[in-house]
Amino acid sequence: MNVTAALTPATGADLRVEVIDSLDGLTMLRRGWERLAGIDPHAGFFLSWRWMKTLLADNPGTWHVLVARSGTAPQDIAAILPLRHAFHWSDSAGACQTRYDAAGRLGLSDATGFLCDPTREAPAMAALANALAALPWRRLSLRYLSAPERARLFAAGFDPEKFRVTWPAYSDNGGVTDKLRVPTVALPESSDAYLQETVSKSIRSKIRRFRRRYLDDGPYRITLTTPESFARNADALQMLWRARWHETLSSQALENCGAKVGHGSGGMSPLRAA
Repeated sequence: MNVTAALTPATGADLRVEVIDSLDGLTMLRRGWERLAGIDPHAGFFLSWRWMKTLLADNPGTWHVLVARSGTAPQDIAAILPLRHAFHWSDSAGACQTRYDAAGRLGLSDATGFLCDPTREAPAMAALANALAALPWRRLSLRYLSAPERARLFAAGFDPEKFRVTWPAYSDNGGVTDKLRVPTVALPESSDAYLQETVSKSIRSKIRRFRRRYLDDGPYRITLTTPESFARNADALQMLWRARWHETLSSQALENCGAKVGHGSGGMSPLRAA
């Protein structure tokens, strides 16, 4: 099965939900995906087409992408929810159960969740919940959502007689650090605009002197990673990260975390079928 379509109408909306589970089907979403990422104020790199396409291509057979749409054109897509699925043996139930979480958890994606047209948020979340409720699974866990209020709309779409929703805390440092909340800022279009609008005159002057001394005419330069340089640059990032944390973290933590350096915001976990 390459592409399966669950034509599940949402209550009060003209949306249907496609369930995509093949690269061919995913590739057909590109224009709509990139359009949605461009208008969604909560979209970020970890939900971008380039990042997510690579992640899903590297993990075949482990994901579904739910697409809420009103037609076949790219502009008809209202929301996208990439999910990872896995099978789990439950001793208590004596059965193998399907569990879902955000597809970004297949890799180092921290801020995960939904892409959504902000003008169609409520019906899109209802449509996704309605379609997902019709699939066979036992547990859904979402964390590090870039737009946690959408999780509330999404959760409200499940029948409380059939599903149980909980919102557990996820903290560190003895409960001091809430790992589900991370401050974010909207950046201007350019670095010069950022300096002009965001920092003080003295800081702006220091940054510009540093740039002239070390970047414009100095020994350093900033470049973008290419497919050819990715492995080398990833190794360099790992090396710098380990050098920073090797005296603080255990060897096991260093091994588990790799170059993972941050956390996203918001979360809903877990959602269980009753």
